[in-house]
Amino acid sequence: MSLGLCVSPEATPGADVIAELNPPRLRSILRTDWHLDRLVDLGRQLTITINTEYDRVGSDWAGLEQACEEIANRGQGLVVRCPIGNEGDIWGQSAKMMADLVERARSVLQPAGILVGTTSVASEAWVAYLRRMLASCYPDFADFHPYGWAREGLSAKLLSAQAVCGDVPIYCSEVGVHLHDAGGEEEQADLLRRAASVLEAWGVEGDWFAWHDAVGAPGERGEFAFGLMAEDGRKRPAWYAYRDLYTGVEHPTPPPPSTSDSFVIGDGLRSKLRELGWTPQSNEHVTDAPLVWAQTDDGVDGVIFWDKANGTAVPYRRA
Repeated sequence: MSLGLCVSPEATPGADVIAELNPPRLRSILRTDWHLDRLVDLGRQLTITINTEYDRVGSDWAGLEQACEEIANRGQGLVVRCPIGNEGDIWGQSAKMMADLVERARSVLQPAGILVGTTSVASEAWVAYLRRMLASCYPDFADFHPYGWAREGLSAKLLSAQAVCGDVPIYCSEVGVHLHDAGGEEEQADLLRRAASVLEAWGVEGDWFAWHDAVGAPGERGEFAFGLMAEDGRKRPAWYAYRDLYTGVEHPTPPPPSTSDSFVIGDGLRSKLRELGWTPQSNEHVTDAPLVWAQTDDGVDGVIFWDKANGTAVPYRRA
């Protein structure tokens, strides 16, 4: 098990930070495709939380499938999991709606080999909310933000989550503690070490919130700051505690970027193909399952999409 590192579109670390801290994984929300490209360039495994802040999704979630296609296509094999939503219980989004979004995302991301999880939960009513979600969807994991663990104990929080999740794996896309709750900078560093140890013992993956104060909300500064690095660029003791976790550790090598035109095609891209004059040459394309580019027909004017759901090749040709 490993402890990744939370970043954000507003505060994405450079290659020098990645080289020093050597995180096994980065977790972020998205706002634009450009931010995903920046993350991919850092060459680490990625957890991408998909929510309405991503411009492709839209405020009503209408673009969720197209956003999932884009993440699968641009992620170059580095995106390993996607929670759908961020603290939906705090933002007043219904558990049933968030469960439905998980199922919509699964139809695109799972064929691309990307794990799909619930929205993260973090409110006082998270137990009931998560239970309602899990009754209506089939995620690969449940995303849990165990804030308050510095007082209550991380093991106690995980025990409560396990009681709700049953066989559904727990994933903590944010595990952190601000300076006030920790009691100071040295105490924050000690809690980081403790969190890494507890997650390892439980077999739970998590991501430390956060690498820099700027990742947090505007009110999370000063005594309420979370970052390994302060807003003024100073490295706190927690920076060195995190660095020491992975000094000299070789993480699994990410797959090299694809040299082919490999991508996932769902309803959005399928419609675009039709707009551009590409038409399917058989009726196999009517399946709702995403299709994956398999090869180019170098003969002239066609491409073949491989339908992973039923094992058939569907030729498209330009009209």
